[in-house]
Amino acid sequence: MLKIIRAGMYTTVQDGGRHGFCQSGISHCGALDMPALRIANLLVGNDANAPALEITLGQLTVEFETDGWFALTGAGCEARLDDNAVWTGWRLPMKAGQRLTLKRPQHGMRSYLAVAGGIDVPPVMGSCSTDLKVGIGGLEGRLLKDGD
Repeated sequence: MLKIIRAGMYTTVQDGGRHGFCQSGISHCGALDMPALRIANLLVGNDANAPALEITLGQLTVEFETDGWFALTGAGCEARLDDNAVWTGWRLPMKAGQRLTLKRPQHGMRSYLAVAGGIDVPPVMGSCSTDLKVGIGGLEGRLLKDGD
């Protein structure tokens, strides 16, 4: 659905979180700004807790590989779809080959990028959230990198 061109400093896949495993040393994880995650997902017709990209301090560029819808919520950062400014907090159309670029936020730290249909990663213990400490969830349990 999308390709990471520039991952930024700390971008992961997060959802509503992993519940019921703390006694086994597996943390809850999940989005740090849960309302922003839920709003982004609902705007594109996903389940409120579906996986999305959690982008810390912006500086992300993705290329959409399919046509569809996306929403960007959370930190107030300048975002551009190709050469056009886009608003956060709206459902917006995307076309295959278009690039979305986020700059460093003017306020806040974390932005959420949801795409209609969700981010396709396998759930681990009931969640797609990345847990860097244990190395599970998201994409191979790690930060996203250029080329993913």
